Amino acid sequence: MRQQRCAGGEPIPSLREDLSAYKGAQELAASNFEEGVTKRSILDSLKELLDTAEVLTEQRIREFPPVSSIDCRAGCSHCCHMRVLVTVVEAILLGDYIRATFSALVKEDVTSRVCDAEAVTRALTDEEHGHAGIRCPLLKDDCCSVYEARPMECRGYVSMDVKSCRRGAKDFAAWDVPVYSSRYLIFKNLQAGLLSAMFNAGFDYELLSLNSALRIALEHPDAAEQWLAGKDVFAPARVRAPDPELDALRPWSPTF
Repeated sequence: MRQQRCAGGEPIPSLREDLSAYKGAQELAASNFEEGVTKRSILDSLKELLDTAEVLTEQRIREFPPVSSIDCRAGCSHCCHMRVLVTVVEAILLGDYIRATFSALVKEDVTSRVCDAEAVTRALTDEEHGHAGIRCPLLKDDCCSVYEARPMECRGYVSMDVKSCRRGAKDFAAWDVPVYSSRYLIFKNLQAGLLSAMFNAGFDYELLSLNSALRIALEHPDAAEQWLAGKDVFAPARVRAPDPELDALRPWSPTF
């Protein structure tokens, strides 16, 4: 599993703060589901949670300013060669965004690149993916082509030292990037809260490999409707135990 550490001197959010973010996300999503779980209600929930995460991060920055600057910049894509895990809702949002934003020719190209990447990365662990250094198929000129709809994990992972990113990109075994943990944990806790609300609404509590999930969302425009109707259309993308990334969600999982 990729090593992550907070930047020196950064106060880590307390369990109470983590739980508050998790519960808040769970309640927000549940309120959207009161009249039924629909494509609109799940996407509205995700979009509201993304806005909430940014507000919480800004509050955290004001209370505890980072001890050093965040080094992430447009054109810096070292971390975009790592495995990304998403929820079904994030995959659906990405698929819709690509269909609505890109031209037919670009959509065809993106779909082809996603399928090629998925064929190579299918079932790879975080370590295997990292050592392979496989480029995200959504990169264009080292920038994210779906930045407005990028996954929660991508939004939360920000580096405080680009030199560490460069070293890790060259040698995954040396990956030791100091991240702004407050932001990362906010997004992960909100993601877990969304998963919990979906579980309470009758869906599986699961994470998916981005490349595999997006391939399904792009190849099946009605994937959301199939999934909501009970068809396990995203099953091939499911991350299965034993996988260290799943352990990170265990304290928030309904069956823990």
